[in-house]
Parts: sequence; C-alpha cells; structure tokens
Amino acid sequence: MSKGMQQAFIRQAVYNSRKVVVAYQVSFINETAPSNHCIPVSIFNNKCDPTKLQQLLSKIGIDNLSDSRPVIVMFDRRALAYLVGFYLPAKSLVIEISPNEQLDEELLRLIVKCKNKGFTIIMGAAVLLSDHSDFLKLVNSVRVDIDNNTNNELEHVLTKPLPKNKRYIFDNVPSCEAYTELNKLYNAPFFKGNIFSVPEMPREEKDKFSDSILVKAASHVMKDGFCYKKLTHVLEKDTKLTHQLILNLNSILYGRESKINSIKQAICFMGENNMRKFVALMATKSFVMKADIQELYLQATIRGRFCELLAINKEKNNAFVDKVFIVGLFSKLPDILGIDMAEAVELLRINNIVKETLLGKQTILKLYYDIALSYEKMELEQLVSLAKKIGISVTHVSGLYQRALIDVKNDKYF
Repeated sequence: MSKGMQQAFIRQAVYNSRKVVVAYQVSFINETAPSNHCIPVSIFNNKCDPTKLQQLLSKIGIDNLSDSRPVIVMFDRRALAYLVGFYLPAKSLVIEISPNEQLDEELLRLIVKCKNKGFTIIMGAAVLLSDHSDFLKLVNSVRVDIDNNTNNELEHVLTKPLPKNKRYIFDNVPSCEAYTELNKLYNAPFFKGNIFSVPEMPREEKDKFSDSILVKAASHVMKDGFCYKKLTHVLEKDTKLTHQLILNLNSILYGRESKINSIKQAICFMGENNMRKFVALMATKSFVMKADIQELYLQATIRGRFCELLAINKEKNNAFVDKVFIVGLFSKLPDILGIDMAEAVELLRINNIVKETLLGKQTILKLYYDIALSYEKMELEQLVSLAKKIGISVTHVSGLYQRALIDVKNDKYF
C-alpha cells in the first residue's frame, strides 16, 4: 500500500471484449466485516468543496493508482446518500450498488439523484427481474457473477433482453472457453476474473511516469495559450517526468554554456508548441509501456511526424503544425488502449480542433491527416487526389515520409 493512503483496498482489472484493461474494481478491506467491500462512510463525513470529489479520491489513494482508468467503487446506501447529497461527479468514479442492499423505494430515489447528477451506475443481476425494471432503466451496466451462479440461474438471467444502451459486466469468468462464448453472445461486454488478472494491492511504481499527472498535463497543454505557471505546478509533482524533460533539453544544448536547471526554465525554453508535443509524446509512451506494444508507439510517432512535415512543407504556422502532429500521434490511441476514439479523447480531455479531427469531422487539419493515412495504406488514387488539394506531388509526399522515418529513428521531434 502506498505511503499516505488512509484506506486499505485491493483492485482487480476490468477488461473489454478485446482483453484490454478499461477500468479497475476497487474493493475496500474491512477487518470487522470481511465480506463488506463498500467504501467507508467515514470518508465522506468531513465535507469539503463539492467540486473536489476527484481530490478526495486522490487523498485516499484510489485516483493516483488507477492508471488513469475509471475506478468502480461499491457503495451502500449510507455512503451513497452522503455522496449524492453533497458532491458533484468525478470522471474517474463509477458507482456500484452493493448487492446486499434491498432494492426498495428509498434506494431507487437515491439512484435517481445519482443519475440526475451524472454519475455512472452499476448494479447486480437482480435488476433484470421483472419487478425491478425501474432500477434497470437507471443503470449503465449490469454485473453478472458467472462462476457463483448455477446454470439454471444464469440462463434465467441472461435470457432477459438487455436494453441497447446497457452492457453486461461478467464477473468471475471461470475459463477462456466461457469468455469466448460470452463474447460471441452479447454486445461488447466487460469481463473480470482471475483468468485475466488476480486481485492486487496496488503499489506506486517509482520507475514510471505518473499517469494521472501526465493526463492532467496533457489536458492542460491542449488548450491554446495554456498557462505556463499552472503547467509548472502540474509537472513539478512528477520528478521523473521533469528530470526527463530537463535531460532532453540539456542534451540539445550540449556544448553551450547555458544549462536548464528547473522545470520553469524548461517550459519557457521549449515554448507552447514544443511543450505540447513533449507532453503528448510522454502520455502516449506511458500508455504503451503498460500495454507492452512498442510497435504501436513507433507507428504513432512516425504518423505524427509525417503529418507535421506535411504541414511544415506548406509553411503552416507553428500552432497548426503542432496540432496536426498531435492528431497523427493520438490517432493510434484506440489501438494502444483498446477503446473507441471517443473514449480515448475523453480520457485526455481534448476539447479543441484536435478532438474534432480525431473524431472524423472535416477540419483544416483533417486533409493532412488523410494524406498521411492514404500514403500508409497505399491508396494511390485517393492519395493523388488529396495531395493535389494542398499542391504537393506524390513523390514529395513519399520523400517526407522517408524523412519522418529517419527523424523518429533519431528521436528528432523538436
């Protein structure tokens, strides 16, 4: 358990249908009642700013150790009443209602309040019963325990039609065969079980960049004209990340008398556009480190550099060049993370033209991205047509791609 944590808990990964981690189930350890895994009510007793639920989760250790994924936390009705009566939602928190709670009118009213505030709700298979249809309307996902139910019980539950906007979470999946069968039968379900990963006591990994800090930094630098002072405060919390930034800059300045000695100097020296690129690269790299798919990171950086060179060739301004680089780089996030692009841009809180481009909208950046994509796929007719629109030959496009390969090989991004 990490230093400074006030509560003990274990976590277990939740996977999507492609076996990629999309969330963590957090179970609190209650020594007096071992079967009770709900979040302690005492956490919500000392009410602070209602907008700072995320900060509260960080203090007890959940948010910082969730690998920037949502955390599913079990609530009993008392804790739920405290939460919904005061706090506004946090993006990282998903509420699961304790299976020990009786599905009565009081609980229904609490869940209605949660939904009205924008919280995401998970409940057990009991909501699939006909007399609990009011609860089913409110939940986002339904958890079904596969290993601890008889075949007859499972058949009774799973034959109930699940509304299109709801998804199953299949818990305690006993075998790979069961996973394969469930994946075939149901629409994009989620999975949890020891065949995927065992429960663990989360530990902070000192040799890796802090994901939560990288996500905050990425979110901040995506804004045009971001605040240098605020970015300094964010990055100072991750000594490894700041060390990497200063090390990179001093290697660029090798042989000069001047040296970069602080994160403030580094940010000022790099400027808005290069700082944005640095944070985007580090964020993408951190996701790849977890997924162990270095080839995808290489493809992402090549595509980003290729898009950037196309824009530089047309003498676009620095802001344009910077954004089209990030479009190319982040375009691989769905493959890296195993989630949809909409979920990926939401994770990094991208709220500008980069987001619109990544989601397929026609923007001024998309033409350059489409040229890069057409070249990679060798869709020659489309490539010729797109290249003409910006007044560049296919031969020149090919030359820029070769240069992108060389630049990435030599770590030349700035």
